[in-house]
Order: sequence, then C-alpha cells, then structure tokens
Amino acid sequence: MKGRSVLPVEQKKLSGTLRSDRIKNGLQFTQLTICPDAPTWLDISAKKKFTEVANLLINNKMLFDADIHNLAILAKELSVYEMACTELKTKSKFINETEKGYQQPSPWVSIRNQAQKNVREIGSLFGLDPLSRSRFNIKPDDKPENKFSDL
Repeated sequence: MKGRSVLPVEQKKLSGTLRSDRIKNGLQFTQLTICPDAPTWLDISAKKKFTEVANLLINNKMLFDADIHNLAILAKELSVYEMACTELKTKSKFINETEKGYQQPSPWVSIRNQAQKNVREIGSLFGLDPLSRSRFNIKPDDKPENKFSDL
C-alpha cells in the first residue's frame, strides 16, 4: 500500500513530534562495516561472490548481522548459476539425446533457470533490483561528505 513514508524515530525525536505510544519496538540489528567471513560450507566460487555482494551492501550501508545467512544463500545460488552457464557455453550442450534417440533439454538448462529465479528472489530482499530498491528509500549522495560536520 502506498502512503506517507514512515519517518525514522530519531528524526521524530529531533523534530519534537515523537509520541511514545506509537513507537514500535522492533528488533535492533547491528549494521556491519567490515566484510564478514564467508561460511565454511560455501565453495570457493560462492565465497568470492559472498565477499563481492557483502562489500557492495556494506558500501551502501545495507548489510546487517542478521542478513548473513541470506547473503550466503544468494552467493551459493550465484555460484550455481555461473556453473550452469559454464556448462552451457556451446549451443550443442543445450540438447541431450537419449538412448532411444529422443532429444531433450539438458538438465543444466533447468538448473540455470531455477538458480536465476532464486537469485532474483533473494536479491530482492537486499534491494538488488530496481523495484525492490525503490522500497528502501535509498537516496543517492548528492553532496560530498563535509569533514567539518562532526566538529
């Protein structure tokens, strides 16, 4: 549902419009500022993807400690997608022939397609597509950071 965007509690405190009866006590998570170690169960390719996406999310201040498991699953699906694309590099690998001479699509085609769907679905949780990114109210930094603002 579209409507007025919700202001952060801190902004309401500063403007003097905060009502204590309307505060929602949700879970508080820690925002990560350094890239966490990839889970040990990921293969080398997935660990590389984990680090790449984690750094992307950290740079945009969108990675929290509770997101690590979803990030690991996303990295594994990206790795599976890459593996399937490698297997399907030539057009002749798209079609397999059975023992009786029938032609059927390679299993790698469905593996690739499923991994692609999974990546889109999990990536939308992180705002990695234009539609889901619009839900996060991410505003690009127009002004460079002022070094004297902390003074």
